[in-house]
Amino acid sequence: MQVASIIRRFGDLNKFLQYIKQKTQNNPNRTVFLGGDFNLGDIDWENESVDPSSTKKSACDRLIQHLRDLHLSQLQKEPTRERRVLDLLCTNKPSLVKLITTIRGISDHDAIIADSDIRPVHNKKKPRNIHIFSKANWTNMKSVIIT
Repeated sequence: MQVASIIRRFGDLNKFLQYIKQKTQNNPNRTVFLGGDFNLGDIDWENESVDPSSTKKSACDRLIQHLRDLHLSQLQKEPTRERRVLDLLCTNKPSLVKLITTIRGISDHDAIIADSDIRPVHNKKKPRNIHIFSKANWTNMKSVIIT
């Protein structure tokens, strides 16, 4: 499972998303959760389109394209600041998210709360065979080897 959080202020979103792509490309079945403050509120997430009057149209278009390339669905639809969806929750397995909502946050943004159906995978190791040589029937073994 890959879980990542981002606060996009003036940083390079492309580098971050390329890093996520690099980490997940060797294991396409890996579960990915990507969330945080993307600060790109001019996207209509119902239609995955950008407001034509947006001053950040290029960045919004790139974000939509990166999420498509990574096969991530953006699940957060409720506004998180001033009627805009700035904080996102994206995953490649939306069926794992049972409920998503927002609550009043500790900053100027609302916080995203997601209830997910995630269970850890336990890899059981095969029991080791430990031979106790002091209990071996050496006489019988010698006779088997000789014959």
